[in-house]
Amino acid sequence: MRIARYSTHSYMLPLKKPLPIGEEGLDARRGLIVEYFDEANRVGRGDIAPLPGFSSEDISLACEQASLTSYHLMKRELPDLTPDPGSAFSGLLKELDLQPSVRFGIESALLGLTAAQRGVSLTRLINPESWGKASICGLITGDHDEAVARAERLRSEGFRAVKLKVGGKVDKAIEKAKAVRATLGDDVALRLDANAAWHYRDALAFCKGVLDCGIEYFEEPLSEPAGLLELSHATGVPMALDETLLNLYPDVLASWKGIKAIVLKPTIIGGIARTLHFAREAEELGVTSVISASYESGIGLSCLANLAAAIGNGEIPAGLDTYDRLAADVLVETLPTGQPEWDIAEINRRAAVVNYSGRRLET
Repeated sequence: MRIARYSTHSYMLPLKKPLPIGEEGLDARRGLIVEYFDEANRVGRGDIAPLPGFSSEDISLACEQASLTSYHLMKRELPDLTPDPGSAFSGLLKELDLQPSVRFGIESALLGLTAAQRGVSLTRLINPESWGKASICGLITGDHDEAVARAERLRSEGFRAVKLKVGGKVDKAIEKAKAVRATLGDDVALRLDANAAWHYRDALAFCKGVLDCGIEYFEEPLSEPAGLLELSHATGVPMALDETLLNLYPDVLASWKGIKAIVLKPTIIGGIARTLHFAREAEELGVTSVISASYESGIGLSCLANLAAAIGNGEIPAGLDTYDRLAADVLVETLPTGQPEWDIAEINRRAAVVNYSGRRLET
């Protein structure tokens, strides 16, 4: 495979409400869409969008690396990227030392072009047996009243799993978790995420306070993750890894025996190949793999939806309920919100028509 030409398009998408990241919060998502075309004008697209406060790289470094990488790839005959993208990308991109968000965008575009050439979705390129659906986990943020109101909405829309963001004062967080559980009822799985907010003592108090809430898993409650398994054993609350994966090789996941789930954010952990490697290791260990978003554009989110449909056959609710936080997008026809399940064919149809600076491009 050869890339006949490439293009890049920077974007800044305003958020409907600032994300509570940093001292002032984040009021817009900045990123770069990279497009790789072959001689037949088939295209693969990738979204490069480092998330401030979580990504190690900033947008300037990401844009610089994306430009250099695309130029580098134009000179080469590219290897077959299937059936093992990890091995192919290891040789193709090894010397470039790409930052995580850049690697995700570049790998997305290359695999997307491969899928387009073969006339299949990215989902079926990765997993030919996929049924082409992705279950979605609803996201709940905000204070007590906002959380309860959103829980009611997600329950009425038919979501079978939700993730509640917690943190701050322990007693208030316990009250919020209990209220959300009461609103959801017993038929909706409840996941918790503290984004490494608490020291062990506070996390222990919180876990004991929500023992009757039927928690599916608690994602990264501790500022020092070394105590995670001890916390789980002491309380019986299942735990999940997210930020900790940044410092782990997939092959050592077995050292975290007792973890219930891993939350895979390709923009943060470094691309599709590494995500698939983690997912394979997790499957062997009986650990649940959950694909999750980092507030990417519709291009990035559509790729994540394809991954979610490929891993676990799309039956594990993925953390993709971030799209309605964007006030604008690069897609002409926006992705669905308020739907507990996505049809990948429909997602890909919408993701094929983009608008850069007023130009409409259909592929």
